[in-house]
Amino acid sequence: MAEDSSQIREAIEETRAEIADTVQALGQKADVKGRMTEAVNEKTAELKTRAAALQESARQALPDSAQPKADAALDSARRAAGTVASDPTKKRTVMMAAGAVLVLMILRRRRRRARS
Repeated sequence: MAEDSSQIREAIEETRAEIADTVQALGQKADVKGRMTEAVNEKTAELKTRAAALQESARQALPDSAQPKADAALDSARRAAGTVASDPTKKRTVMMAAGAVLVLMILRRRRRRARS
């Protein structure tokens, strides 16, 4: 009977562990805010990486003489973005403005090449 009771205790412990895992999994599924926050953070990191790559490729596409000005413009945009980081509408406006400046610089460069 001692063997039977020890087997029962082991089975009870296994069941408790399985229930704990199930409760934890259900808790994670129920934590919609946490999952959304995690998804947003992952997407933000991905977008930052892509933006950095685009900025670098755009910077390299510029002639050497324009690169210091482009660097200064990017630094200025980063400083401005840092000052408005708490307000999402301002953050969006600054990012759009920085993107517009970058696009204008690229278009200007293409026009100059077309004229040459």
